[in-house]
Amino acid sequence: MSFSDDERNSVRIRNNIIYRLSTLRVNYTTYDMRREFDTINSKTHPFVMVLSPETGTGAHPFWYAAILGVFHADVQYSGNESRDFRFKRMDFLWVRWLSVLPGHPSG
Repeated sequence: MSFSDDERNSVRIRNNIIYRLSTLRVNYTTYDMRREFDTINSKTHPFVMVLSPETGTGAHPFWYAAILGVFHADVQYSGNESRDFRFKRMDFLWVRWLSVLPGHPSG
């Protein structure tokens, strides 16, 4: 996905500060409609997998990543579609994407 200069210039980080965290808590709903959470910690459990958006022939159902860092910042979006110009906390990960080996039995 690519973004235009105008789109990139519509994102502001309060005081240009990004905070490094040790963990990230991810809330989700289970298959039986219960609320659960997982904690991501780049030091103790640095590997994650996410559902792949790829649907083509031979596409692997998951993407894998190693977490290099956990961060948050107060972010404001002022683009044309914005309805709320307040700063909001945004949590994000710095990851190294891993790949499936072609021809490997699990890939």
